[in-house]
Amino acid sequence: MTQKTPRTTRLRGQGLVVALTACATAVLGQTGTPPEAGAATAGNDAATTASRLEAALGATPDDERLYQQLSELYDQKALGYDKALDLYQRYLQRFPRGHLLALFKERQLVLQRDRAVWPLLARYRQILQSSFERRAEENVRAVEALLGEAARTPLEPDLLLWLAGALTPSEPDRALGYVDRYLASLPGSGGGPTERAQGLALRVNLLHGQGRNTQALATLRELKATDPSGWQGLERVLSAKVWATRACWAAAAVLALLGLLGLLLRPWREPGFAWQSKKLSVLAVGVVVVTLGPMAILRLRGVEAPGTFVALAGFGVLGLLVLKLLAPLAARIGRPAYLGLSLLVVVSGLYLAFFLGGTLGAWEWPFEAWRS
Repeated sequence: MTQKTPRTTRLRGQGLVVALTACATAVLGQTGTPPEAGAATAGNDAATTASRLEAALGATPDDERLYQQLSELYDQKALGYDKALDLYQRYLQRFPRGHLLALFKERQLVLQRDRAVWPLLARYRQILQSSFERRAEENVRAVEALLGEAARTPLEPDLLLWLAGALTPSEPDRALGYVDRYLASLPGSGGGPTERAQGLALRVNLLHGQGRNTQALATLRELKATDPSGWQGLERVLSAKVWATRACWAAAAVLALLGLLGLLLRPWREPGFAWQSKKLSVLAVGVVVVTLGPMAILRLRGVEAPGTFVALAGFGVLGLLVLKLLAPLAARIGRPAYLGLSLLVVVSGLYLAFFLGGTLGAWEWPFEAWRS
C-alpha cells in the first residue's frame, strides 16, 4: 500500500478553524495597507534573524531548537522553500530519531511535491503575515484574488478554508459557500480524515448559527463518521432543537386543523347558538391582562421582558375563538371528549407561545429537578 503524502499548507489538528476565525476577527478596524508593504519589513527582519540562527547552528549543530526556529522562518514565513528543504534534509541526516522527525519528513514531502505552487504559497504567507495591518475585508479580497490564480492547485483547499473562517462572523452565508467549495475541492474521496473533519465542523457551526438545525444535525452525523469523538453534547443539543421545531409545527397543525374543523361545523347555524360577544370580549380582555400585565410590570421596573408574553396573549385569544367554534361538538362527542380537545388547544397554544418567544428552555428546569 502506498503511503498518502500530506497536503500542502494544512495546519495540524482541528484548531485551524478556530485560529483562522480568531485571526480574521482580530483585524477588524485596522487601517489598510497593501499586503506586500507589511511583508517587506517583516521579511528584512526575518532574513536578519535567519542569518543569526544559521551562525548559531554552525556553532551548536546539535541544538534541535535552532532547526525548529529556522524552519518557521524558511517554511512558515516563506523566506525560502529551497532553504527549508535543505534544512529538513540536514536535520534528518543528523537526527534520525529526533523529536521533530515526523513533522520535518511531512513538510519535506509536501514541499517537494508542491514545488510548482511555491510562488502562490509565498504570496499567501505574505498576506497572512501582514493581515493585522489591514481591515478584515481587505484580507478577504487579497485571498480571493489569490484563489482565482490557485484554482485546481493543491493550495486551493487551504485558501477556501481560510476564507470560510474569515467570513464566519460577518457573512455566514458566504462562509458556508466557501465551506462547501472546500469540501468539494478535497482530492480523492474527500481528502484525509482531519481535512474533511475541519470543513464539516465549520459547516455544522455555520448551519447551527443560522438556525438550520436539521441540516446541521445531518452534517454532524457525517462528521461523527469521520471523527467520532467529542460531539455527543452538540448532537444532543441539535437533536433537542430539531425535535422542538417539529413539535412546534405539530402544535400549529393542531390549532389550524381544529380551527378549520370548527369553521366547517358552522356553529352559527346550530339551534340556540350565540356568539355571546360580550362574554367572549371579557374573556379575551382577561387573557390579555393576565399575560401582558406581568410584561408591563417588568418593563416599568427596567427589566427586559421576553416576547413570550405577547405570544401567550395572541394564542390565548385565538384559543378562545377555536374553542367557541368547536362548542357544537360537545353535544355530539360528549363532554369528556370535548374537554380533551379543549386541553389540546390550550397545550398547543402554550407550546407555540414559549417556542416562538424563545423561552422553551424554561420548562427544562422543573423536569431536571424532578428527575434528580
